[in-house]
Amino acid sequence: MRVSRSLVKEWLLLVLLTLGLMVLQGSYRFWIFSETFAIKKGSINADMMIAAFWDSAKLQGDLLHYLLMQFLLHFSLALAAWWFARRFMQRFAVYRHQPKRVIALFWSVLVLCTFMANSLVYKFSFFSLYHSVHSGLAIALLLAVGGVAIYLSRGWVLLLAAVWWWPTGSVTKQEAAKTDQPNIFIIGVDSLRADLVEAENSPTPVLKALSESSLYFENALTPVARTFPAWVSILTGNAPQTTGVRINLQDVSQMDWSHTLPSLLQQQGYQTAYITDEKRFSNIDHRYGFNVLGGPEIGAYDFMLGKINDFPLSNLVMNSGLGQWLFRYTHLNRAADHVYDPDYFVDKTVDQLGEMGSQGSVFAAVHLCLPHWPYIWGGVGRKDTIVDQYLKAVVEADRQVGRLLDGLQRKGMLDNSIVVFLSDHGEAFPMAYENGKPLFPWLSEKYVDYAPLHGTDLLSFNQNRVVLGVKDFRSQPVIETKQVSEVVSLIDITPTLLGLLGTDSWPDRSFDGVDLLAEGSEAVLQSRALYLETGFTVEAMYRAKGLVKLVDIVHESFDFYEIDTDSGRLQVRPDSTRSLILNKSFGVLKDGLLKVTGGVHEVGDTLNIDTGEVFFSNPTE
Repeated sequence: MRVSRSLVKEWLLLVLLTLGLMVLQGSYRFWIFSETFAIKKGSINADMMIAAFWDSAKLQGDLLHYLLMQFLLHFSLALAAWWFARRFMQRFAVYRHQPKRVIALFWSVLVLCTFMANSLVYKFSFFSLYHSVHSGLAIALLLAVGGVAIYLSRGWVLLLAAVWWWPTGSVTKQEAAKTDQPNIFIIGVDSLRADLVEAENSPTPVLKALSESSLYFENALTPVARTFPAWVSILTGNAPQTTGVRINLQDVSQMDWSHTLPSLLQQQGYQTAYITDEKRFSNIDHRYGFNVLGGPEIGAYDFMLGKINDFPLSNLVMNSGLGQWLFRYTHLNRAADHVYDPDYFVDKTVDQLGEMGSQGSVFAAVHLCLPHWPYIWGGVGRKDTIVDQYLKAVVEADRQVGRLLDGLQRKGMLDNSIVVFLSDHGEAFPMAYENGKPLFPWLSEKYVDYAPLHGTDLLSFNQNRVVLGVKDFRSQPVIETKQVSEVVSLIDITPTLLGLLGTDSWPDRSFDGVDLLAEGSEAVLQSRALYLETGFTVEAMYRAKGLVKLVDIVHESFDFYEIDTDSGRLQVRPDSTRSLILNKSFGVLKDGLLKVTGGVHEVGDTLNIDTGEVFFSNPTE
């Protein structure tokens, strides 16, 4: 079969158009990204990334996959233009002697349509024409391709309507398997303040209703107000001092995985899953005992591609099965805030859990991260104050929880389930008022926020106080509905769940946490001391006062991290771990008094958690 020379030239034109568009978009996008984070040749940041790239087959393979997928996607646009051009020339014979011009014209129009569609659907995309600081560039690109179209067409104008379609989730129905063992779901919401859930006029109606119809703990704390160490404590029943995980992205290669909650449940026949929409700060994977991982892929490219991969064509397919196959680091990624779809993430999660439920009992930990800074997503919240941004994210995350529970109910999985709902830590805003008005006028605001966000200050108690409740959805529940005032911790979750499933089923295990439903647990809770600590915090976060500058945080913290060349993941450098731990603040809570030392605090700084009063051992004016 002979291929005509003209056809070869046409396809070569398609390749050139594809590469030209990719280079034009990509070079400017990466230039802005590198300028934003000051990643330049010869800097420590750039040198580390380049060295890791050349030493890592994983990083090289992932980058090649990403570039190839972008090429295939953009080449498909060129193929569509070629197909339309061919049909057009068959109908209008006068243009058959100008195939290159006709193909380029149709390609230009399709690019125009793609940019317009991206602008309509994702208004805060980098290349959007609306509400974007880069709209001038987008307009310039549109004028450029439009000019090419007019030049090649010699003055005539063609209007082409493009209809884009993408699926938003599966509608298949799975029947939950019949089993005596209950499904267990831990539903976490990142950075959620407990006082928002408990308020009379709560902005979280779903979680408020859950707290009032469950076993709810009014004084629940996290051992570390950072996601990774907090979740490791949740999944092990042990404090960070025992697990050894004290910092986000810490190297855990030496950790003992056999005692984790999912590992123990696997031994009892459970299908286990960890699903989250944000993995940049938490390298939780199969080693913890999970059969299934949901959400974006973990890796250093999760940090970069979440921001860089913002191009009109890839945006339009991102929330689809095609987007999942093409862009595994950005699909379902809350960090790709310009395209993140809260409903789509929940629907994909429900489908994944439904497939597991058809095979037997399920244990799943689902972590929703919208309320984590920077709070914005899609076109929501970008012009609001930081507090309004946070509240909108909290409201949306609450709606996600409701959608998730409804989905599990439709799959027939909720009626035989125990649901733990929690936050991994709270959030603090270090200003009592904004524009003369209280930040949260419907709250008592018992605790003063001295430092921003989370993991920065133990005396900013809103960072360490968390949501924690357990609801038994079974027809014959064994967990009563009541409010518990004793101080509890996230380390108590694993021993409590194992106790619910029957202690005879488990080998003799010892935990730092307490079985909250065991006889005599109240006395144990009243007598024990809880140990708390801050996370690794750079000076830029203390200076921020709520107005966080990402570039400052990146520059002050970058030297403490490395890229593991085998896994392609970002992690804390082992030789930095000890110094970072020693710079923390540490606290002991007993009899209602939290005594703090280290970090920004003097020995003896104390918080009364019942009254909110703070006593500084060396007060300053």
